[in-house]
Amino acid sequence: MSPEASMESLGTSCHGRNKDFLVTHFCAGIAGRKISPRELFSGQEQDWIFGELSRRVEAETVYAPGERRTWRREHLSAEDLEGIRRPRVDEFVFKRLRERGLKLDEVAPRWPDGHRFALCITHDMDHVSRNNWQELWRRAVRQRTALPRPLGQGDWISSVDVLRGTATSLLRHYALPVPDRLAGIAEWMKIEDGSGFRSTFYFFAGGVGDWHPWDMNYRFSDKVPFSGRAVQLREIMRELTCSGWEIGLHPSYHAAASLEWLREQKRLCEEASGQQVVSVRQHYLQYHPRLTPALQSEAGLLTDSTQGFNDMIGFRAGSCFPYLCWDHMRNITLPLLEVPLHVQDGPLMKGAASVDNAIQATFDLIDTVESIGGCLVILWHPLWLATDEGLQVFRAVIKEAKHRNAWGCTVQQLASWWLTRTEGIIGEANCSFR
Repeated sequence: MSPEASMESLGTSCHGRNKDFLVTHFCAGIAGRKISPRELFSGQEQDWIFGELSRRVEAETVYAPGERRTWRREHLSAEDLEGIRRPRVDEFVFKRLRERGLKLDEVAPRWPDGHRFALCITHDMDHVSRNNWQELWRRAVRQRTALPRPLGQGDWISSVDVLRGTATSLLRHYALPVPDRLAGIAEWMKIEDGSGFRSTFYFFAGGVGDWHPWDMNYRFSDKVPFSGRAVQLREIMRELTCSGWEIGLHPSYHAAASLEWLREQKRLCEEASGQQVVSVRQHYLQYHPRLTPALQSEAGLLTDSTQGFNDMIGFRAGSCFPYLCWDHMRNITLPLLEVPLHVQDGPLMKGAASVDNAIQATFDLIDTVESIGGCLVILWHPLWLATDEGLQVFRAVIKEAKHRNAWGCTVQQLASWWLTRTEGIIGEANCSFR
């Protein structure tokens, strides 16, 4: 049975359970054995773990109309900020386990083939080419019917800008041909494959639902450079899947609150790639904790990787392990696994004084994750991989992870492994992505 088909079996056992099950499921995966949280933690401690994993404070946060629904630096206390680069929940669970006599080296292997930790490289495909002039015209058309936007959330493009951008793109392509570094998928695949790694590419299915100035405007029928030739983007997506990479969905800004748009964008992505799409990361990390995870699940998505930061790096939920998502409206677990995001290229590169500092900051997180056998999730955008600095960090991190015997896997592969393993530990039938 294919991973895509078998992931649908997540349903019954992991769906509709209470908060005790969420904590039990999480702790069993970490401990490598079936445990009773009530024997390890006080009621208050269990509630704290549940609150961190369910993102309860975020769900209770009141946003102003039109405000970005992302969890940002401004939402955190000084104490939270100080410890944001430590997996506080994981470390607390390990502390309790050690007090009960469990040693880390006695935990059943968390990752396949003896890998010490996992590295999920992901790509949010906000751009596919520097010279795709058609995107400018689509933007100009769609902005006419766009909803009013809050101040600071994108600018309208003028007719002059469209004409100037079109001329520049055509000039670059025909008169002054230069490498289109935004269209670097083939190069990034080669780098990852050199270490035996695979990654997840989240693509944007545009043209569906209300448009936002931050949305992308490419189509899967657009032709972009790939391995020295111009091919339709859907052909590249199919090449990725045939070679073992994963295609995920990067929904539009407003789709975070729309089941209809999530479903249709997922369908378009599946049609283009020729594969079932099970992984998602919301564009701009736009996320309604009381709404988005339930909509993702209802749309047929099975793993999310939105819960991270776009203005700093660190452990948003205090964990470097996957955990089940929570439905705050119905107070039950969802058949949706969160694979949290820890490092995004923008805040990593902008927050570092040099390339070496950016590399060291990532290595420090690798040290932390490796020490407890967890998973580090890194996000790279084409805009940063199109720079010498970004590409240098990208190469260095992959090389170091390979040297340390990391499992370089897709989000889907990690979810499948983690849930199959956890099912075996807690003895819950059908609670897996197999």
